[in-house]
Amino acid sequence: GLRTLYSPQGSYASVLPDDMMAADEAVKDIPEPVQRAAISELREMAADLSMSHDDVRALQSIARQIPSKPTEAERITWREQAVTRLNETYGNGAAQAVRDARAFIAQDPRRAKLLEARGLGDHPDTVLMVARLARQARIQGKLK
Repeated sequence: GLRTLYSPQGSYASVLPDDMMAADEAVKDIPEPVQRAAISELREMAADLSMSHDDVRALQSIARQIPSKPTEAERITWREQAVTRLNETYGNGAAQAVRDARAFIAQDPRRAKLLEARGLGDHPDTVLMVARLARQARIQGKLK
């Protein structure tokens, strides 16, 4: 019902605009209709994840900060930072937050692929965001 009233295509157009890939050299050879379809799918995924506009902007910012191919040492450092921040944020519930985040990501293979790209899923800010979104999904009954 709400998806009909508040279409992800309109709701997320300001943070995931039709031309968002125009300046990206990495996708210049991808035909424009395919780029538009990918952007449309990203909007649907953002809605499926119940991401706010701020969440989308934050994820875009994190992705821009990550080098094209982070080293394994960088990824290990990020994971260690993520563990520290999860413990600070969730205390004794940190292990459950990680289990919820993994289950949340496993609900849709596209989520895992997006987070695997360039190590995005190892970044501590992303880990905390996914944990928060997973907890929100559990509260809403969307994660069992």
